Amino acid sequence: YISEIKDYTNIILSEVEKLEHLMDGILSISGSVSVCIEPENLNDFIRKEVKSIHFDGDVELNLDEHLERVRVCFDERLISIALRDILKIVTDSPSNRIMIRTKIKPKSRSFSVFISSNGVRIAPTILPDIFDTFMTTNTDRTGISLANAKAIIEAHGGSISIRNNTDLTFEISLPIIASPVPNC
Repeated sequence: YISEIKDYTNIILSEVEKLEHLMDGILSISGSVSVCIEPENLNDFIRKEVKSIHFDGDVELNLDEHLERVRVCFDERLISIALRDILKIVTDSPSNRIMIRTKIKPKSRSFSVFISSNGVRIAPTILPDIFDTFMTTNTDRTGISLANAKAIIEAHGGSISIRNNTDLTFEISLPIIASPVPNC
């Protein structure tokens, strides 16, 4: 009996988490997102996020060593949501290799996170609309994930793009903000 209660509790918690994610997505897309920018170590953040996401396949981290010594400012909770939304797309294929690379761009006072996968392809016909709300080719999905990720990145003053060459690659570019935003 206790085993059944634990199973049902886990199902309920999983569904609540899905609903919470859906609500976060709707709020982000509607422009009702409040960004609380704090200094973070980007590489440590990426390592932590990769450890917390479970998927089959290999993950290669290629993290810019300059970002080990620099604290950049971003909203950890929101960027985590955006990163997970992108990782949901690139982890669709169980036999893929994923590479996450960070790069600081001092001349443009920005940094980039590249997320690549060799196991997922997106049809060229839908690439122009890939960040549109409700765009999906998967009946098990809502089509909110990438629109949500884009809204979060843009709320940080950044941009997101996608390339579908030999690997599927998302590039997130964010400005280097020198200090936290007050009153978070």
